[in-house]
Amino acid sequence: MQANIDTLKKRMGYHFVVKEISHPSSISGSTFTATIQVENKGVQHFPFAWPVEIKLRSGNTVVAKKTTTVDLTTWKTGAYTLTDSISVSGLAAGTYDIAIAIIDPETNKPGVDFANTNRLTDGSFKLSSVTK
Repeated sequence: MQANIDTLKKRMGYHFVVKEISHPSSISGSTFTATIQVENKGVQHFPFAWPVEIKLRSGNTVVAKKTTTVDLTTWKTGAYTLTDSISVSGLAAGTYDIAIAIIDPETNKPGVDFANTNRLTDGSFKLSSVTK
């Protein structure tokens, strides 16, 4: 019976899962573009228009980020594609983690978890890595 209760809890409300990320194998030029496939496996949309950020990180330091124009209140049950570019002019050579976060406007920090592994200490979720 507990397994059924756990399944029901996962389906209630919103339940965001990052399914895939695609991006160039290396950073070149002044922008970096990533396409992220997200699925809301829940039965409800997220009720607030909180911003979604894509970040490039070097360890615990965010070196570049972009607030997307995604409106989470429209993400009902189903699959969604998010494509955006981050300005990377002046970024030093190195390896960077690509992360995503839903930002709580009251705290200006990640405030919603994705149902994925690789949650970082600040609440963002690591999706991939890229080199420059």
